Amino acid sequence: MPLNKEDVDAAFRLILGDAAKERAKAKPLLKDAQDIEELRARLLTSPSFHQAQAKLSAQQKHQDDRGGVLLDLARPKIVFLHIPKTGGTTMADLLSSNFSRHEVFRQKRDVEMVPAAVLARHRVFFGHYTLHQIAHIPGAKRIYTVLREPRARVLSMYRYHKARMETGRSEGKAIEQKTALSLNAYLRDPRIRNRPSVRNLQTRYLFHVSEETMVKYRLRPSPYPDMMRAYPKDVVLEIAKDNLRSLAGVGVLERFDEFVRMFFAEQGLRVPSDYVARNVTTKVAATGPKPAGPIDFDQPDEETQHLLDDLVDLDEQMYRLAGQLFTERMMSRAAEQSGPPQPGQPQPGQRQPGPE
Repeated sequence: MPLNKEDVDAAFRLILGDAAKERAKAKPLLKDAQDIEELRARLLTSPSFHQAQAKLSAQQKHQDDRGGVLLDLARPKIVFLHIPKTGGTTMADLLSSNFSRHEVFRQKRDVEMVPAAVLARHRVFFGHYTLHQIAHIPGAKRIYTVLREPRARVLSMYRYHKARMETGRSEGKAIEQKTALSLNAYLRDPRIRNRPSVRNLQTRYLFHVSEETMVKYRLRPSPYPDMMRAYPKDVVLEIAKDNLRSLAGVGVLERFDEFVRMFFAEQGLRVPSDYVARNVTTKVAATGPKPAGPIDFDQPDEETQHLLDDLVDLDEQMYRLAGQLFTERMMSRAAEQSGPPQPGQPQPGQRQPGPE
């Protein structure tokens, strides 16, 4: 989309600051910039930005006015992409226990609205960020995420919003108010079925079109803000799968303990021996203005399953791939830890002698 004054002002404010001298230095960069992504790329590679980061790196052994260590862009950042209702709150607690509060970026949303120099100070990020938003975090990144069986995720979200309604914690959001309906009526409601937070949400979080993606799939820029609806579903799925494969690590909620051990081992971090998985819905139900008992609903019948199938058709394929990638990663780690086979020890896949 063509640049406008608001785009340019926002780019300067978030990346370089709003100083007139910085604007003057970078003015030549704006010439012929076609869209906000190109403008952002030019500013992030500008001398002004690199001078600011060089100064930040020189100060990295000192502390800022809040006592936090200023970090170098060259130091890889840990980013946990928390897809709602996939165990991310427990992961956030575990990560926080290994880092000082100044190293952890705690804004759960809208990371792209934070100045790059501020983001560069932190080492750990976790929140409801899409891959598109994570791209705004400067420097090297190791991105992890966890996926969940898609139907279970939708039902968990319904239960969570229902808990907020029944305990008086609702903020009046339409998606929360709709839980007054039966489960089947909720899943049939057109507004629910078309909500990005319901339909194929896990695919949405992992769908990001980079310049390399545009070339690989021969895509044209889309004028629509919701790019998932701009391209054919099969293309959307393949792009999301490519992105999932490119992550530093992926797990599935149904094997959460295994994922936690793998994740922390790779980072050289300590897993608390007594950690307890957090259930946010249970906490909401027990602590709202009108505490309630267990939040339940009718068990999904055949019609419910059919309604769910149509909402998670892409997510189901993403989940299967996540499980496959996780299994392969665990097998690879096991092979590395066991070391090379001893003489006479069967190779993986080699038939062992025995009775016919």
